[in-house]
Amino acid sequence: MSEETVNNENLKISEQGEMFGHPKGLFYLFFAEMWERFSFYGMRALLVLYLATQLFKDLMNGEEVAFSIYAAYGALVYFTPAIGGMLADRIIGKKNSVMLGGILMCIGHFTMAFESESIFFLSLGLLIIGNGFFKPNISTLVGNLYQEGDKRRDAGFTIFYMGINLGAFLSPLVCGWLGHSYGWHYGFAAAGIGMLAGIIVFWRGDRKNVFGDQGHQPAPYKEKKFFGFNILVWVYVMAFASVPVFAYLVNKSEIEVPFVHLKLMEFLLWTLLSLVLIYLVYLSATKLNKSDIKKLGAIIVLTFFITIFWSFFEQAGSSLTLFAEKNVDLVLLNAAQTNSINAGYIILLAVPFSMMWVWLDKKRKNPNTTIKFGLGILQLGLGFLVFAMSAPYMGTTGLVPMMFLMIGYLLITTGELFASPIGLSKVTELSPAFLVSFMMGVWFLSSSFAHHISGVIAKMTIPAVSETEYVQENNLFFNFATWASGCDQNAVGQFSYEYDKAHGLIVDTNIHWKSVSIESNESTTVLRKETFGAISKYTDSLSSAKIDFKTSDTLFILNEARVKYPETAQLDSYNNTFDLMDGVNESWIAAKGPIVEASNKLTPTLITLNSFENRKLILGYHRYNQVFQEKSNMRSFEEAYDLMAKKDTSMSEEKREHELKKVTKKWKDKAGLLIDMETNMLADNAEWAKAAFSFNSALESHKRQVGPIRGLATYAKIFAQIALISFMFAILAFIVSPLMKKWMQGIK
Repeated sequence: MSEETVNNENLKISEQGEMFGHPKGLFYLFFAEMWERFSFYGMRALLVLYLATQLFKDLMNGEEVAFSIYAAYGALVYFTPAIGGMLADRIIGKKNSVMLGGILMCIGHFTMAFESESIFFLSLGLLIIGNGFFKPNISTLVGNLYQEGDKRRDAGFTIFYMGINLGAFLSPLVCGWLGHSYGWHYGFAAAGIGMLAGIIVFWRGDRKNVFGDQGHQPAPYKEKKFFGFNILVWVYVMAFASVPVFAYLVNKSEIEVPFVHLKLMEFLLWTLLSLVLIYLVYLSATKLNKSDIKKLGAIIVLTFFITIFWSFFEQAGSSLTLFAEKNVDLVLLNAAQTNSINAGYIILLAVPFSMMWVWLDKKRKNPNTTIKFGLGILQLGLGFLVFAMSAPYMGTTGLVPMMFLMIGYLLITTGELFASPIGLSKVTELSPAFLVSFMMGVWFLSSSFAHHISGVIAKMTIPAVSETEYVQENNLFFNFATWASGCDQNAVGQFSYEYDKAHGLIVDTNIHWKSVSIESNESTTVLRKETFGAISKYTDSLSSAKIDFKTSDTLFILNEARVKYPETAQLDSYNNTFDLMDGVNESWIAAKGPIVEASNKLTPTLITLNSFENRKLILGYHRYNQVFQEKSNMRSFEEAYDLMAKKDTSMSEEKREHELKKVTKKWKDKAGLLIDMETNMLADNAEWAKAAFSFNSALESHKRQVGPIRGLATYAKIFAQIALISFMFAILAFIVSPLMKKWMQGIK
């Protein structure tokens, strides 16, 4: 398409009328995108919390699985726009692509309202494919509303960006409230209603012809048929047929691809990037002039910087949401609703920023795009620095004031306004007309890589259990984290190691195993140091004391004769670890008091516990408490047990029966076994039984006191390191700015 043709089409659009100094079509796209973003961010606000606390709450590594799925979903959501953009450019047109994407996403959100793991992954597949068709093409339609060189372009994209964030602001509040108050699936259904509204707004705009002649299906393909059907029909069919494929990719993103030693998601991303680069090299050699090649080079550099930006920014949907859930003293908002903070700031700041760019341009002081990107990444780093610096201000339960969350998000938001809407504008302005949707897809491919990287970073915020002696660290990133977080990270690490080791002795050394080498059949009696959660196989029968499990080369058999509770010395060793909290910071010293007070209550019960001789009951009780209650995410069992044992005396019988109907038979049966066992223990020796109940309940409660405090230190360390890396990339952006100015050839 020639430049003259593009200008003629833009002129036709301008003839459709203007509103507030911008083409009328901008505001239809504004509302269509607003409702699409309502659906996307509503689901995003709930996803990690739903996965970690509901769908995978019975897994010890539930948080890690949640982060993996969120990262895979986010990567694939932005993986598909490169494909969707190309199909729109070449075959089906932008308008058809937007409608197809909207329909797919609408179905995806509504099917999320059904409680089923298999349907859940199919829903994600629908959302991924739908976004691929919707996202790059609606943004491209915005760019086509303005002629090349139109000074209103950046302002128009900033207004459009405000529409994105109006939806992003409202959806976590609405969907988060519904999910928290009535159930996750009500929140997901609300997201579907938002998507349906977006489709209707776009359709009405098209009927009123506010987009002019933009976005129609390319003429050569309008009448082209294959096997009697128009190619548009085939694209629709193939889009729906690919849903199970993408559902599988989300579910199995962590499996390793044979021969290449890459995980499936990594392999897909590198493969797609390679194909994109090969295609761009081919175009550069055959269809593009030197000016176009330099402009595409500028887009690639900007794409690199925005990848860095989103890699850190997307902690907002994963680790920052769980940080808010576990370590922030929230006021008025729940953890899911904190996802609206960023969007709320953008709504307040988008118009002032839009006016600022116009004013600076008139004054000829508007910084070029690369400088803006550098400043954006710098502010992002400052935001994470604020999150890290909240750690010394925690209370004795590990909660920090919400003020730090609000200030950190403010800095992240101003950084976003320096980079993202400006980048969207420059992609449409720098790209050759026939390549705009494809390059917009490439731009969103950066978010695909960023989500994958973000998932890797999010997993680092999960405190690791050390299996070897702790080794102190001394390097730039570690020392910066110590300074920024106000926590001596080596002291944190030493405490965590000693605590895990001592806690493991209390929980596990009362169970002794005989190890049998599978190959040589040599047998020795050993003391297992893993937690029960690491044991992969248990017998279900309580009629036998034998519990076996296997590793690759060893069979472990319980030595029933040595089942007992820990000795007082082991408990003393556990309590002594809390002295190591003194070396972290003053907040840890303050938190130590109530923790030590609680731990001292464990000691008086041990003599009574170890006087009991009924090994079968000890074994059974250990099995159920340590296998289930020791898992911090094993909530299904605990919920069933609390309801059946009537632990909440304030709950009415009617409500208890209602809640019990939600519990599966599997967990009712397991909770019933424990209740029967406790009844037998009380009948056998009431004094011992009450001491056992008290000890195990206190130990579990005590562990939950320590967890948030350790977790906060880990969050602070990772957030501080994100800040430092952000500062480094900001400096790099400033350094390459002069070269980028040449490549962009006068486009600021």
